[in-house]
Amino acid sequence: MFKFPRKLVQPIENYLKREDPFSDPSHANENAASDTDAFEQSSHQRIESLQKELLFRIQSIANALFRIKKGKYGFCEKCGKMISTERLNIVPTAALCVSCEKKKAAQK
Repeated sequence: MFKFPRKLVQPIENYLKREDPFSDPSHANENAASDTDAFEQSSHQRIESLQKELLFRIQSIANALFRIKKGKYGFCEKCGKMISTERLNIVPTAALCVSCEKKKAAQK
């Protein structure tokens, strides 16, 4: 599995931690007004969502690089057929062909 160098990922993690109002240790001791508390909660949830999305993207890129290394890039991990060039142009990290992706989405 490909792993990104820490020096590439660390600045993003540091930025998100600084932006998260819950990362402030004094946050737990505050008796903020309800509108301030709601804003902080919303900001915290936004940061958590960004962190999850970034982690997903980093993992997708790492998986694509691993498939390139193994000579399997461009082939569907499910059915083994070639993924269309159009799809790879739009989603270079795609691991599934359109047909298998549709089947996966229908199962959810």
